[in-house]
Amino acid sequence: MPPSSAPQALALLAGAALALWIAFVSRGRHAVPGSVPFAWLQLAIALWCLTGALHALATPLAAQIVWAKVQYFGIASVPPLWLLFTTQYGRVPLVTDRWHYVVLWTVPVLMVGLAVTNEWHHWLWTSITALDNGRVVYEHGPAFWIAVAQNYTLLIGGTLVLVRSIRRFPTPYHRQSAALIAGAVVPWTGNIAYLSGATPPGLDPTPVAFVVSGLCFAWGMFRYQLFELVPIARDLLFDSMSDAVLVLDPNRRIVDHNQAALVLPGARGVEIGATVDQALAWWSDAATFGEAFDGTAVVVTTGPERRSLEVRVVPVRGTAGQFSGWLVVVRDVTDRVRAEEDRRVLDERLRGQEKRESLSVLAGGLAHDFNNLLTGILGNAELVSMSLPGNSPFRDHLATIITGSQRAADLVSKMLAYAGEGRVIAGMVDIDALTDDVVGGGLSRTGVIVHHDRVGPLPPVHGDVMQIRQAIANVITNAIEATPSGGEVIVATGVETLSAEALLTATLGNDRAPGTYAFVEVRDTGAGMDEATLPRIFDPFFSTRDLGRGLGLAAAQGIIRSHDGALRVDSAPGTGTTIRLWFPVANRPA
Repeated sequence: MPPSSAPQALALLAGAALALWIAFVSRGRHAVPGSVPFAWLQLAIALWCLTGALHALATPLAAQIVWAKVQYFGIASVPPLWLLFTTQYGRVPLVTDRWHYVVLWTVPVLMVGLAVTNEWHHWLWTSITALDNGRVVYEHGPAFWIAVAQNYTLLIGGTLVLVRSIRRFPTPYHRQSAALIAGAVVPWTGNIAYLSGATPPGLDPTPVAFVVSGLCFAWGMFRYQLFELVPIARDLLFDSMSDAVLVLDPNRRIVDHNQAALVLPGARGVEIGATVDQALAWWSDAATFGEAFDGTAVVVTTGPERRSLEVRVVPVRGTAGQFSGWLVVVRDVTDRVRAEEDRRVLDERLRGQEKRESLSVLAGGLAHDFNNLLTGILGNAELVSMSLPGNSPFRDHLATIITGSQRAADLVSKMLAYAGEGRVIAGMVDIDALTDDVVGGGLSRTGVIVHHDRVGPLPPVHGDVMQIRQAIANVITNAIEATPSGGEVIVATGVETLSAEALLTATLGNDRAPGTYAFVEVRDTGAGMDEATLPRIFDPFFSTRDLGRGLGLAAAQGIIRSHDGALRVDSAPGTGTTIRLWFPVANRPA
């Protein structure tokens, strides 16, 4: 071994040890993008340095040639591993499938094969000469220069990926990329000097330069937390957002967008250069903005599925404060809007239920107390009437008292019905026959036609026939009074199987059990009701007519509730009103 080879061998052994240590550290952070190919890259560098040291220490030329051939396993592996590392670290999907890997590794595998079999063809080394100072000069053949071209293509490509990442990554991570680039450039410098003949014959400084390269990598790992704090490219973050993002220039043309913007409801050609109102069908009707737009979100509804979108527009300004365009963020909030609507409906139902319960308690208490007073009044009035002679002038006054008391008793019965505390005499009721009896019992008004669409006997319902009659009569009477002269009231009966979803549409009783129900539907051709009036029609003493007492529908609601039934009201101004009453069909025949 020549004395001049000892320092070179020591430097190469130090480089191999440093590369092995870096490989071990980076392999422990395998979850970080790029850490695995970086570990393999360091192993290839360690092999290159170790075989270089053994080549320098070996004395026979034959042994040096053997180590040179083994060295090619590391030399050929470094460029493709560098490209794999930089593309993964920079999140550039360049090598993604099996065929890409086949193409990437074809030339390195061929070069190793040519090195091992060089004595047969001399395509890699045309001649090998040992110098007096112990160095060996390898004259390169055509295959070597083809490999050089391929290797430098991979090395330059990987380095360009890192340079690009400096622009894409946040500023604090630029030093990581700079340390990696510096670690790559140093060995290149030595290799270019060797290939150009600028170094003494037989001296290749490339593996020695990997010592400096390893120090750069180690500095990046421990000073700048390489593979610990991992940057995420802004464009990758931009594309991974679930919210649609568009960047507009001052003329409202799209200059950038993410993938989510392509699938926005109402999108019709989101592409660079298109104006935003051309790309989004709902834009012109939904969003207006200027330089002073405050970024307040606007919710718009679009598409056949009625999707709700939250649109936020924020002005973008340059470093000098000049206006540069707009940033538009669109979020699909359909589920949130529907949840809020469901919660609002539920809150209204709970408030309505609490109000009904409070009114029921009040009406029941008043009705009982009033009924006790009426009992005394009626009883005493009848006793006095029985004790008076037939020609007494006081009989007419007593008759007026008794008639008024009976009307008051009728109001009490309706209040008790609303409270659900009316006396129930249960039996089996045929809703169709009972409805026909109610319609034919004189419920009419001059100029209004009442028509009953009969279907024949229905499955019986279990309940009080008088209370059910009163509920049906109250609803029909209300429809007749709401219908102008020349109008018509249609009464229909039938059987319907209600699911849980169908019951959710009910105005009252949406918590009833699904099943088979007999129904009475009353439809008028009156003026209908607006959204403000509709929720109050079942309130006691509320009426839209001057002569109404406001207890008819309230009593009908109480009767429906006490019979475990349900009802639904459909009305709108100018379309009339439809009220459908449901009574659960009895489980046993009449």
